[in-house]
Amino acid sequence: MPHDSQPYYLPHPQQYAVEQERYRHDQALYSFGEYSLFLLMWKIQDFEKGLVGRCPTCFLAYGKIAEAYGQASSSVCPDCLGTTFDGGYKAKIIRPAIWDDTSARANSLTRSGEVETDSTAIQSTNDFRMHTDDYVFRADGSCWQVQDYIESMLNTGFQHMNAQRGLVGVNYNRVKLEDSLTVAYSAVSMEDVITILNPEPEHFPIDFSAQEEIKGPIL
Repeated sequence: MPHDSQPYYLPHPQQYAVEQERYRHDQALYSFGEYSLFLLMWKIQDFEKGLVGRCPTCFLAYGKIAEAYGQASSSVCPDCLGTTFDGGYKAKIIRPAIWDDTSARANSLTRSGEVETDSTAIQSTNDFRMHTDDYVFRADGSCWQVQDYIESMLNTGFQHMNAQRGLVGVNYNRVKLEDSLTVAYSAVSMEDVITILNPEPEHFPIDFSAQEEIKGPIL
């Protein structure tokens, strides 16, 4: 005999479970990690949303020529850091991070001479997201650039998933060591970075808001 009973059950999301997982993830960062400075660059998507304008020094000054080629006149412009966007970066923030220290450095011969190469992986908090070509500075003064990343999401029910609802952490599984002449170094004072990222030992997280600068969305 036919019946009209519904065979499917749609569970409500359990946001508390996501928050608990985020807490455990961040607890690991503060237990075994170190402070790092993240430099999030302006992207073309930000420009298209009207969040940032083009660089007046290396893009707007060249008018239709720059627009035709869609690139800056200089990849090392100190005002936009080669991004073609005004100011270069949209955020400079400090967060705890766990670094994979099992990587081995090597020397490679390039057109400009011998350079040191290295790549590693890091994890940090879930309240921001780096993208390809963003930078991160370590407490030893080294600068690294993001090559790719994998997001870790936790879905606990029937819903559209996004970073605000389910992002637990991001694994930046390949960040490469940058040369000391990289344009990103002009955005920060390395002396200040090393001092800030090597504070006196504390048993509680430090508030770095006075040293941070956020000009756009970071998640």
